[in-house]
Amino acid sequence: MMVIERYNGSSCLIKELRELVNRKYSDLFVAVVAHGSVASDEVVIYSDFDGLVIVKDKWVGTKEFALFKKESMNRTSPTGKTAKISKDPCKHSLHVNS
Repeated sequence: MMVIERYNGSSCLIKELRELVNRKYSDLFVAVVAHGSVASDEVVIYSDFDGLVIVKDKWVGTKEFALFKKESMNRTSPTGKTAKISKDPCKHSLHVNS
């Protein structure tokens, strides 16, 4: 079994996402994991958000999961600016565009 430590850093982005999940969407997930420069508090101006969500089978393709995706994509960037987060079709990751 793998144990992943709880995030204790200062990223506003991760704090906002945690609050959103805890407040409205905690039933949807097995796990929500952030990694990379945002998770290690090593953010630079061109940092992207690297994350993994493990969705419970019964929530895949539901309206609730679609709402989570929409809400979670409208967050503050790692540098503190309002951001639009978009999916990069080539890298299959999310990028913050300030």
